[in-house]
Amino acid sequence: MEVVRVRVHLEKFEDGEWRNVAEGRDRNQDAYQAVAIAEAQCQRGRYRAVSVHFASEGTDTDSERHESEAVQIFCR
Repeated sequence: MEVVRVRVHLEKFEDGEWRNVAEGRDRNQDAYQAVAIAEAQCQRGRYRAVSVHFASEGTDTDSERHESEAVQIFCR
């Protein structure tokens, strides 16, 4: 059985470290994609998105982690 999973985190830089402020996840069997959304109420600060992708077939699993460039958010 093939399984595709994705986990996304929205992180904010505070007190010298990245902290998780929102998370989303999805899992699909016998599929080629999975979609996840992480949302948070807007607060001024520096943010990045982190995604972890998993693909499994039988007992074999591969995963990859990606981090976006940090962006500065200025809320109204």
